[in-house]
Amino acid sequence: MMNSNTEYEANYRDLYHHIKKKYSELRNIRIESVKKDAEDLILKITEHQKVHNISIEELKKQNQELRESIQEIKNAKHQIMLMEKAIRKQREEIRKYDLIVRECLKYPMLYIKCIGYHKYQITYDKKDPLVFTLAIINDNHRYHYEPITFPTVSNPLRIYSKLRNPFDMYDLEKEFFDKYFNLRVVNKNI
Repeated sequence: MMNSNTEYEANYRDLYHHIKKKYSELRNIRIESVKKDAEDLILKITEHQKVHNISIEELKKQNQELRESIQEIKNAKHQIMLMEKAIRKQREEIRKYDLIVRECLKYPMLYIKCIGYHKYQITYDKKDPLVFTLAIINDNHRYHYEPITFPTVSNPLRIYSKLRNPFDMYDLEKEFFDKYFNLRVVNKNI
């Protein structure tokens, strides 16, 4: 019986060593697997961090570009406001200077060009124009009208037949613009 007990103990020891060896192998495999997984995870975290940093930098750059664009727009609006103010001031100065210009500025469909001292070439209807001159006569109380060209298409109001010959007038608005053109004043503040 001793023999069987010794055999049993030998088998038990062998089995114990075998299980211990397998346990160590499994443990080492698991440790290596966890190490490998940890390294992979660290690499992925590092890659994601790099991508995240790149995205943040791109967003910061875009934000800066947007801020610069907004500032440029604000500056442009400010410049436009200053230009509009300067235009209003120039118009006011021109209005004080000459009554013909003051009247013509009321009508945006009239195109005015200075061709001499208190003498202007005015174009009405650029597609089929009526071109004429208006001048202040020396006494500063009368205006002189002189036709240059007439439209090729006949005007249904037949005003052009009345404007074929030069004439003088005292009230530019009533005797000329209201009477012959029946133009609607767009800007009465001028």
